[in-house]
Amino acid sequence: MNGNLNHRSGGSTSFNGVQKSGYGDCWGLAQWAATVLRYNNYETRIVQGPNSYSSNHRWVQVKVNNNWRNFESSLVTKRYGSKPYNRVCASKRSVVVSYN
Repeated sequence: MNGNLNHRSGGSTSFNGVQKSGYGDCWGLAQWAATVLRYNNYETRIVQGPNSYSSNHRWVQVKVNNNWRNFESSLVTKRYGSKPYNRVCASKRSVVVSYN
């Protein structure tokens, strides 16, 4: 992600839009990451919660060894200097969608 995609407020909110433009907001980047991880046989879910910029920030959780691990897709982009993927910038409030 960090070499090819970037976060942009007002960017695409869908997998197809991010794939086409190379930009997405947290919703689009989460959908893009969850889709790619699912394609590679990982169980994923998109979660949502508040942070200092939004009441509905989204990121991905990936099931590894029966534990859910955070994957902060917005931070793994050029805009944020490819910060560690497991650093989350929001508090989980709900699961938006699960993919088995």
